[in-house]
Amino acid sequence: MLWLTQKSLHKKKITAFILSVLLLMTIVEPLPAWAEEKPVGPVIEAITPAQVSSAGGTVIQIKGTGLSSTTAVTIGGRPVEKISTVEDTVVEVIAPYGDAGTSSKLKLVRSDDKYAEATITYRESNPRIDEIVQDYGPVRGGGTEVTIKGEELDNRQYDDGTYAIQVLFGGEPAVVLKVEREGQISRVKVKVPEGSVGKADVTVINPDKKQAVKSEAFTYYVSPHIESITPNFGPTRGGGTLVEIRGEHLDLTTNLLFGVQNIRT
Repeated sequence: MLWLTQKSLHKKKITAFILSVLLLMTIVEPLPAWAEEKPVGPVIEAITPAQVSSAGGTVIQIKGTGLSSTTAVTIGGRPVEKISTVEDTVVEVIAPYGDAGTSSKLKLVRSDDKYAEATITYRESNPRIDEIVQDYGPVRGGGTEVTIKGEELDNRQYDDGTYAIQVLFGGEPAVVLKVEREGQISRVKVKVPEGSVGKADVTVINPDKKQAVKSEAFTYYVSPHIESITPNFGPTRGGGTLVEIRGEHLDLTTNLLFGVQNIRT
């Protein structure tokens, strides 16, 4: 009887040892590939502001987790104009233009191709003119190149390369040559149309029809214009040929040059 009890205890010890070994193997043995923990993707928790200008140029802060390796951000499929800050919990970008009153998908992509999405809304633009450089030019012919600095000035282009933004000088359309943006600051380079003597309002109109006006911001001045010279030839030696010059706005002439020589009027 005693012998049977000892034998049973011995079997129990062997069974306990085997179970301990199996348990240890389960703990030490690596998990199968399908059960391994996969990297966590980025998470967007908040976007500030929730509404951005349809003209583009709005600074957006995207807050969340796992954002440190962000390589691209798009809104409505358009790349943002700039990614200025990338940290694990915040990414700061400059929004591209969009259509006022619409909601668009914001997509943030990391270097491992994992991404997060959120919704952002485009509001109407609020354009502003801060400065005009060069603020004067001749009446006749126009053609003065001017740079308009401000905010929320739309930079979208049509397929033919022309810009959607409109610029008026005294109500007359200027030729838009280029629209550039640095952060929130926009620069619109234009060629001024002909105008009337005096001060003229400068107006900028975005594609959503919102506009900014800077009153009497450009000055047109009278410049002399020569239409004919009779005769238009004469001897080299001694000079002395009497010449009649016809044109516009010549009544205030104080100096006249033929080549580099001053002529008495």
